Amino acid sequence: ATTSATIGDNTASSDDAATSLSVSYYAALFQQLSILEKQEGIDTIDTTEDLSRVTLSCHDAAKRPHELTVDLPKTFPACGGAGGGTANSRSSSTSGVSRRPILYCDLPLEFDPKWKPGPTREMMFKTLHVSEDVASLSSSSHGLVNLYQQYRKVLATYQALWDDLDEIDRSAWVLEPSLPANRSIAERRIALKPGLSLALTFDPERSRAPPLGARLVGSSVDAAALRERVAAIVDGATSGM
Repeated sequence: ATTSATIGDNTASSDDAATSLSVSYYAALFQQLSILEKQEGIDTIDTTEDLSRVTLSCHDAAKRPHELTVDLPKTFPACGGAGGGTANSRSSSTSGVSRRPILYCDLPLEFDPKWKPGPTREMMFKTLHVSEDVASLSSSSHGLVNLYQQYRKVLATYQALWDDLDEIDRSAWVLEPSLPANRSIAERRIALKPGLSLALTFDPERSRAPPLGARLVGSSVDAAALRERVAAIVDGATSGM
């Protein structure tokens, strides 16, 4: 299932939702969305009507579709620093510290990126006296753009796993999960014969390694017979070496 996470600490004042978005928020968001449109793999960029949520639709090297949804805090783009750790639910407190963005994505393991906050456009022009071209270049290494670049790198690490799972889905009778399966699921239960199936759990980071788990599901008689056949095949292969 789609998972959610927050980058670093996830604290916000109780009236955060009621705070209107600033001119700086809109200026930085539009600038970063413009840069994102040119990023590798991007298909579409969708936003909610109030621009508080951005969904980036993209594809990986095998043209598989993916989505990264980001809930932005009111203090964007200067919303906290690089975070460590994630949380699975939204939380709030009255500490007054602005929260980091909240992420939603469909990956086998937790996506734990580092948020690199960028200066507001006003700060850049006022304190650094840089041109708009330099400001645009700086934005490409912070905020949503940097977050998407980290997401692309994570997608690349799961290519072998998804290649193998896609091949199983095409070639075998998959009983669980229902197909098409969420990309976060690294398990398959495959029908071997009526009343007997094999449940496999793969290592998302080393899909070509022996499965993390493998068990026969069905009657004990059928399972025992299959184990004997497999043992005989293994013994025969070993003795011939």
